[in-house]
Amino acid sequence: MKYLRIAIAGIVTLVGLFALNDYVVSQQELQEFELRTVQTLEQFQEKIQQQHDMNRLDMLNDDYYRQKQRLRDHPEDEELQEDLERTEKARDGLREKLGITP
Repeated sequence: MKYLRIAIAGIVTLVGLFALNDYVVSQQELQEFELRTVQTLEQFQEKIQQQHDMNRLDMLNDDYYRQKQRLRDHPEDEELQEDLERTEKARDGLREKLGITP
């Protein structure tokens, strides 16, 4: 009877070990998962930055046309001309960064 209990305990232990083996993740699989996660996060951050840049470009375009209209109303205003030039440079820089041609 004692040997039967030992044999049953051994069989149960072996079955348990085989079952647990399926759930254990190897170091390589863990590294691959971590790499995919990092890549996904980097892509997500790039998309967020690109969306931010697109929104900024939209705002700069709005500013540019408002400033251009004000400059038509007040062509002698040098400060408005400087603001328009700064806005145009910022807008061109963002377009270049985003790969957008005017």
